[in-house]
Amino acid sequence: MQDTPNQSKRYTIPRLINEGFLLRIPSSESKYKCNKEQILALLESIKKSKEEGNPSFCLGDMIVCREGGRHSIIDGRQRMIVLFLIGVYLASKEVNEGIWHDFVRKEKRYNKKSKKYIRLAIPYERGESWLSELINKTSGRRGLECMRMCIAGYEYFCGLKIIKNWFYQYAKGSLEQGISAYLYHNLYFNFRFISEEVYQPTTKEELKVLCEDESVYLGKIDTSKITDMSGLFADSKRRRFLGIEKWDVSNVEDMSYMFANSSFNHPLILWNVSKVKNMEGMFSFSCFNQCINSWDVSGCENMRYMFHISLFNQPLDRWNVANVKDMSHMFEASSFNYPLNSWNVSNVENLSYMFFVSKYNHLLSSWNVGKVKSMSGMFYESAFNQPLDSWNVANVEDMSHMFSCSSFNQPLDSWDVSGVEHMEGIFADCDYSHSLESWGDKNPFK
Repeated sequence: MQDTPNQSKRYTIPRLINEGFLLRIPSSESKYKCNKEQILALLESIKKSKEEGNPSFCLGDMIVCREGGRHSIIDGRQRMIVLFLIGVYLASKEVNEGIWHDFVRKEKRYNKKSKKYIRLAIPYERGESWLSELINKTSGRRGLECMRMCIAGYEYFCGLKIIKNWFYQYAKGSLEQGISAYLYHNLYFNFRFISEEVYQPTTKEELKVLCEDESVYLGKIDTSKITDMSGLFADSKRRRFLGIEKWDVSNVEDMSYMFANSSFNHPLILWNVSKVKNMEGMFSFSCFNQCINSWDVSGCENMRYMFHISLFNQPLDRWNVANVKDMSHMFEASSFNYPLNSWNVSNVENLSYMFFVSKYNHLLSSWNVGKVKSMSGMFYESAFNQPLDSWNVANVEDMSHMFSCSSFNQPLDSWDVSGVEHMEGIFADCDYSHSLESWGDKNPFK
């Protein structure tokens, strides 16, 4: 392995680690190195400690100082400082840019290599002396040199931000314990998934290959050119979905069966799904149970099987479903049980088996079902028992098994069922006790 990274490449901390370098200080005399196995050992140590509930963990001799071809171990405090810087760098990747001005003072330094200014952050409470105090209290001459070079703004630390009050939050004991606690809370969960590469697939097939690779951090995939995500994670064995919440799905039109039969359960509230037309089976047989009430689904036309046999149980009352035509099997055998009375279903044509074997039991009396042609099995074996006498069912052709084996027992004598062609088993095994004389020849109890 070469002693220095290829000068033609731009290296970030994760890439350096993958290639055997922890940090290259801009000095011909000093290079700091840590191999991948050592870093993985550190991460496992942190993970094990966290799982066991220990307040601290053993860092071990992770950092090797290479000077003039000789190797020596950096002492514990210096090792803490270097790892602390890495932890801050990685953790800061998720800090909202908008809160930058609230608690840090910017300091610009020009980096000749990257040809741009590098912003450093110093907490207001400590002022300019904070960094020098931290260095002097924790490091010897070698550590001081290392710290100063890191803080000088080498390109690996572009955009470094130190979160306000980290010192007061974590350093309740000694400074070393504070840094250890900071790493304990931040390093492991941020370190593993951040990489420099940004992937730009142009087809669903290319995207699927990336998604099947557990080593690929989903947040580094640019999905802005993808229009079809159907079946993307269907039957997927992937366990880590961190970063998917950042995806640009603004051009996607098809998300059918995207997470079907998967363990997916990651927040998607920030997604712009306004162009999606097909959400059929999107979360069918899935573990998904996150809030998506703010989604703009006004362009969607197909929601059949969307939450079919799923664990989903979150409010959806803010959805604009005015363009949806098919909601058949949408909540079949699902855990869903939130009010939907505010939905505009005026364009829906198929409601068959929508709440089949479901727990749903909320008012639907405001629904305009004037265009619906099929209500077959809609409440089959469900817990539903709410008034429906206000529904206009004049265009319905199929009501077979609509209330079979269900708890439903509400008056329906106001319904115009003259156009219904299939009514077999509409109340089969149902203790329905209201008169349907107004149905004439269509009365199933005659």
